[in-house]
Amino acid sequence: MSISCISDIHVTTSKSKQYAILLNFIKNEKVQNSEKVMFLGDIFDHLTGEHKQYIAKYKEFFSEVAKLLDGGREVFFLEGNHDFHFEKTFTLALHELCKDKEKVANFKYSNSPVKFQFNSKNFTFCHGDDLDTDNKAYQRWKRVYSSNAFGFLVSRVLPYNLVNYLGDKASSDSRERGRAKFNYNREKAKYREAAKSYLNKHATDVLVAGHTHICDKVTWDGKTYVNIGFPQRDQTFLHISKEVIEMISIQ
Repeated sequence: MSISCISDIHVTTSKSKQYAILLNFIKNEKVQNSEKVMFLGDIFDHLTGEHKQYIAKYKEFFSEVAKLLDGGREVFFLEGNHDFHFEKTFTLALHELCKDKEKVANFKYSNSPVKFQFNSKNFTFCHGDDLDTDNKAYQRWKRVYSSNAFGFLVSRVLPYNLVNYLGDKASSDSRERGRAKFNYNREKAKYREAAKSYLNKHATDVLVAGHTHICDKVTWDGKTYVNIGFPQRDQTFLHISKEVIEMISIQ
């Protein structure tokens, strides 16, 4: 079995370089031949709520995911902190675009870590903000935006154009705050420690995450933490096979 993973592309529009990266990832030969393809959140800079307009806006993406499913692949989409509460919209798109409607059952959407066994090891895949435990303000905000009440608000109460505007503003503000206090080495060390603690507390041999935008791979006592990094900068995705866990060029 082989697995291809990507996260944190932060697609802004269908004309953006980030969208081209996303499509190049899906069309990569290794991805096309993987048995599992995993999107680990923040694929979009913001995509929030059950709005059909997303299907038209990013139709090529949904079409390519449908092709993966029709080709017998299993596809996972894990929510990030920029794209969430759109499971029904995603599933609707796949029902429209898949040639074999039964293959839609091989699409898994999740707002929590995904776990399975591969090559006699227990793997956990998550967005990565699960490791941001010392940021109490963020964890409080996460409880708000991941709630059913917030999902109802952005899906059923607020119109698409307003959600789009607020999402753009929130993403822009978040980037500005992050740039002001980001220290690469400090953040890398912090998430390594959080990952080590997670691995020690859970029955997991390999933890795969994104969120930090810091590509990383480290092993302690036979347990491994891998971070996918930032595809806009790194131009890579994660590929896992029986033989090796490695970063592969998207080009």
